[in-house]
Amino acid sequence: MVKRTILTTLLLLFFSFSGAYASIITVSSDPAWTNSGIILNSGDSVNIHDATGSWTWATWGALPFGPDGDPSQPGFQGDEWIANNKHGQLIGYMGTLDLNTFPRLLAQNDPGLFEIGTGNITVTNGNSIPGTLWLGFNDDFASDALNDNAGSVNVYVDPVSGSSEVPEPGTMILLGSGLLGLAAFKRKYRNN
Repeated sequence: MVKRTILTTLLLLFFSFSGAYASIITVSSDPAWTNSGIILNSGDSVNIHDATGSWTWATWGALPFGPDGDPSQPGFQGDEWIANNKHGQLIGYMGTLDLNTFPRLLAQNDPGLFEIGTGNITVTNGNSIPGTLWLGFNDDFASDALNDNAGSVNVYVDPVSGSSEVPEPGTMILLGSGLLGLAAFKRKYRNN
């Protein structure tokens, strides 16, 4: 009976927290936006951090730059999604639009847009309806001419439940070890 109870508890813990740890999402320059597959309900949050990799705005020999964008070209108010920020910077969108459909319905400086770069940012769904997390580069999203871009970056995304963070894998291992230890102690005690 004790074994069955402990096994059931461990399985419930595993399935309760599976998928709740950091995901590594690869963001390519084509298509324009990468759907993370993460849907946030009202009040749900995610932490986005540790973006690594590089891409270039041209395939014909332009130097690559990373998630913080190209510092030599700090803003293209006419064609960038977020005005006055770095060309090529890693950015995100949280909302209900499908960003890879045409014509594009997302407007520059939409409240669902946010900067990421290589920083650490927490994004919360403040709307009453579920929203999808999208990731992309701050480059020419108003047109379909993305074939001059090449490269990708990897981004870590940690789900956060409200204001309390989801337990880390190490915490779950400790909890599971403790439960197994209790089961072994109980079994030894019962056999004596």
